[in-house]
Amino acid sequence: MVSWPSRNHVACDVRTLKAFMNDENTNPSYREFMRARRPELYSDTLHVEVGEMDRRQFEFHLHSLTSRKEEIAFENFARVLAEKELCPNLIPQTGPTGGGDSKVDTETYPVAPAIATLWYEGNPASADQRWGFAVSAKADWKPKVRSDVAKIVATGRPYTLIYFISNQAIRDKDRAEMEDALTAGHGVQVRILDRSWIVEKVVRHRRWDIVAETLQFELTRKAVSTSGPLDAGRLRDLEALDKKLDAAAKSAVTLELIEQSLQSAMLARGLDRPRHEVDGRFDRAERLARKIGSRQLQRIWYQRAWTALWWFDDPEEAARIYDLLASEVLPSDWVWDIDCVVSLWLALQGGNALDEARTNALRVALQRHADDKSKETSSLWAWAQLLQMDLVAAMRAKRDLQPTLVAMRQVLSNVRRQIEFPIEPVIRIVRELGIVIGDSPGYDELVDVVIEIERERNGDRVAGEFQLQRGMQKLQRKKAYDAIDDLARAQMLLAQEDSRDEFIAALCATGLAYESVGLLYAARANLVSALDRCLYSWFKEGAVDRRALPLLKKLAWLELQLGRVPYVLAWVKWFEPIQVALSLSAEDTKALEQEIQAIDRVLGILILRTTHEDWASLTRLPDLLTTLGLEMSRAAALFMLGHEDKVHAEYGAADDDLNQFASEWLAAPAALDLPNRPLWHFGTTTMTTTILGCQVEVIARGGIASALLGESIIGFLEAFYSTAVRSRRLLSPRERLVVEVRQSEAAKPPFVHRHVEDDCGETTLIVTHPVSAAANLVGEGFERKMIELFGRVTYELQLGVERQDFEEMFAKYRAQDRAYHVARSIISVTNILGDSPAGRAEDWVQGDTLAAFPLVREKAWIPAVVAPAPDAHPPETDLTSSAAPPPEHLFGADAVLHRNVRVMSPIILPLWEKAKWKGTGVALPQAPGEVVPPMMALAFENFDAGQKIFRGWRKKVGAENRDGWLSVTVITGIRRDSPLDYRVAIGISESYMKAAADANRLFAIVYRMNDMTPSSSHNLDVLQDHFRRAGFVFLMPVEFNPASPGIEMKRENFEIGIKLSHLKFIPAWQVDGTSPLITAMRGITDPVLPPGVTDAPFLQALERLRARESGASV
Repeated sequence: MVSWPSRNHVACDVRTLKAFMNDENTNPSYREFMRARRPELYSDTLHVEVGEMDRRQFEFHLHSLTSRKEEIAFENFARVLAEKELCPNLIPQTGPTGGGDSKVDTETYPVAPAIATLWYEGNPASADQRWGFAVSAKADWKPKVRSDVAKIVATGRPYTLIYFISNQAIRDKDRAEMEDALTAGHGVQVRILDRSWIVEKVVRHRRWDIVAETLQFELTRKAVSTSGPLDAGRLRDLEALDKKLDAAAKSAVTLELIEQSLQSAMLARGLDRPRHEVDGRFDRAERLARKIGSRQLQRIWYQRAWTALWWFDDPEEAARIYDLLASEVLPSDWVWDIDCVVSLWLALQGGNALDEARTNALRVALQRHADDKSKETSSLWAWAQLLQMDLVAAMRAKRDLQPTLVAMRQVLSNVRRQIEFPIEPVIRIVRELGIVIGDSPGYDELVDVVIEIERERNGDRVAGEFQLQRGMQKLQRKKAYDAIDDLARAQMLLAQEDSRDEFIAALCATGLAYESVGLLYAARANLVSALDRCLYSWFKEGAVDRRALPLLKKLAWLELQLGRVPYVLAWVKWFEPIQVALSLSAEDTKALEQEIQAIDRVLGILILRTTHEDWASLTRLPDLLTTLGLEMSRAAALFMLGHEDKVHAEYGAADDDLNQFASEWLAAPAALDLPNRPLWHFGTTTMTTTILGCQVEVIARGGIASALLGESIIGFLEAFYSTAVRSRRLLSPRERLVVEVRQSEAAKPPFVHRHVEDDCGETTLIVTHPVSAAANLVGEGFERKMIELFGRVTYELQLGVERQDFEEMFAKYRAQDRAYHVARSIISVTNILGDSPAGRAEDWVQGDTLAAFPLVREKAWIPAVVAPAPDAHPPETDLTSSAAPPPEHLFGADAVLHRNVRVMSPIILPLWEKAKWKGTGVALPQAPGEVVPPMMALAFENFDAGQKIFRGWRKKVGAENRDGWLSVTVITGIRRDSPLDYRVAIGISESYMKAAADANRLFAIVYRMNDMTPSSSHNLDVLQDHFRRAGFVFLMPVEFNPASPGIEMKRENFEIGIKLSHLKFIPAWQVDGTSPLITAMRGITDPVLPPGVTDAPFLQALERLRARESGASV
């Protein structure tokens, strides 16, 4: 009949906890807070004031219009009423009174049938017919109607119906005779509407608002209350209870009678009855309970205190009742009796209603039960209550919450085997704590336990909803990496039909989290899957989930960030059918048009960045863009094709400077989020991402199936490694990895992979799949093959991952599940865009249906230099090493996007391990005074592998180290006990690093080092002297021969050598913490110091170097 807080209800609310944390003493309204949080407990009766007029008073008002000279107001009133009752498509007459030059007071205008079909007032027949209206307040109405109809017919317009509206009371017989006569005389149907019609429509259809607005009449206001469904039920129950209570007046008091009396008080409370009535009903229940000494008295007190606090904002009364309850239940041997006191204690913490003595007494009672291990469930419950009190106290005092959270986790872990333990109130508290506590390892571990309990007791859906809530909280706090873990796990728990809405929400949120860390292919896969679920209802039920439209918008923006123009067009093309399916309002349609215009402007930037060579294949693009309503992009395409005259003619004045306009367009702020070159996917589809510092490039050389499989692979890798960037150990020392996807008749399904090594020692992964529809690849064995490929990619990334890292990703966070889900997005893509999605330029610009605009621009367009905005600042290029304090904007993993982590390395680790660099040699003069070209040789035990290293360097920077990419540094004085020892470090030059630096980028620098232990400094002195005089050195590989005292230089060594001007000599003690070279100092702890030097820069950095693992030095 009625519901109320259960025995185990706990009133610990988030707002109270926030007040403790922020030391707020604002005494907010208890009622307002609870009503916002639990509206179903309160009255849902709607109280409004309505304006009305007595029917006879309204008739008199119409009759006396002319005496008040309100003819014009009546004409306006009649038109507005006609719009509601007859036809919405009326235009007002703008000339003088009496019909003006048009001879009508108003008439219909044509409306499209599609619009008229949606009308819910008036007659749709007026949409394609012309109706004329005459309005009159004259008492002598007959001559007036004859005159007005004659004038309207004399205009010669094709009116099919003429209305005459009068304020006069016209007899039905007179009206019918006049209508027949005028219709017969003029050949146009005439209808007369008099005062009785007006009054009937206004009164029956409650058009009093029109009367008040147009006739300026002040209506009588009266209050009207409409019971909502909750109050309607409460009222029925209360009336039934009151009848039972009245009938039992002379009978003996029973427990049922007491319960009915209590329920009547709670129903009156829910109906927002006056306090004296509610209190009176509680008084009655209390009197009845005292007569038989019922334990129900405790429930009555509890509900009365609850009512005083949450309905009447009276904490003093609630505290008074608290004392009554405490005196009764604290000595009880039944722990559940104390529950209601704990609930009130928590609720009253928002103010100062309870003193320390009351708190201590409650703690003592709970501790007594907690210490009684013979009653395990009761003991655990008492501990849970004590911990809630500890949590409130800690938050109020702003103490560390970690010990309390750990203790709560332990209690809940013990609860799992106690089926009778009432876990729901505790879970509710844990859920709400996430809003207040924010980010806390202790809280996250507590949530993990709660979710497992939820799964065991209530199934995956309830646990998934909690996981989703936690992930959303983290995403809102911009903790994207933590959010990915929670949201992706929520997906797995919610992947069932009865939690479809929550599953879509989890997909969307995970996609947004991926996007926020720069993993755009994983983001796209999740959002496409969400869109697929939204459109599924369309195909199944004929109704589109309204979330489909924002998902389409987000997908278009994601493709813009990726630079994939064909897919931008694919998603834009979906806007029109979705707009129709959703029946968007005028306001929503306008918002969509504005969104498309914004997409159009940004797409234009990609079109302006298209290379001159590509335009020969894009001559039909302007006409295509017209069909999609992308006029700005069309103008950009015409400009790039060289049709500037057409742009002038169609888009602007002849003297507009198109070159300057296009240059400024390219410099728009949105351009910073776009790739430097758009991806049109001419034949070959190329996709690039950055994973743990390594640029991974997936190249699909087959058809659309290869492209979709490539998307699946790159998305899988992004999703799996999405959160690994939080660990500084997981950074790849490799700069670039290429994965090629091909199709072959001989390939086994779903696909196979192999690796090949070129003559420079660089490996490429080759993925081959059978010729098949893309969706067919996602079948049996797909997940196993994907994980095998992942294992090979991990090896190629050269991560040096420890076992515990992978165990955590696989077992705790189930990274493979979220990666599999992304990989399977092939199915969603083909569901939405068809078996062969238009993902390549040729899919859009082929065919004779589009007009061609030949390429007339003879050479590549060079944009003009556009001055930066006045408040723009040049990017910072200072390098900060891992041994120095990190820049503030990079503090915390969530500040780092995957694409902003970059590896700079000339080292291919497996190749160097194979080559075995054993030493460094110097070419010396054979006779005194002889000058030889400065030569420096790297001696490799495996000379073939050493040659591959040099061929790879020459392939990248040529024979003269283009752009100063490669650098060799000689670090002298590396050991105090062996002062001649020095270290040779090979890496990227500091000048190259500075040129590539970005204020928001995190670099991982890789050096390869080799320590030399000479017996004299002669060789090094000669090298320095020759380099100083020549300004360069020839760097070459040689074969190491342990049996030979020297090294032999052959012609083949010179043929693959490199002219190196970036050779640096530096004493170890001078390397400071701001130099990238600090990552090459591993193992150096006691360098040679000059006499008198005690504060060497390296020694100052040494402590930080020991405490923090350097980026990726090897």
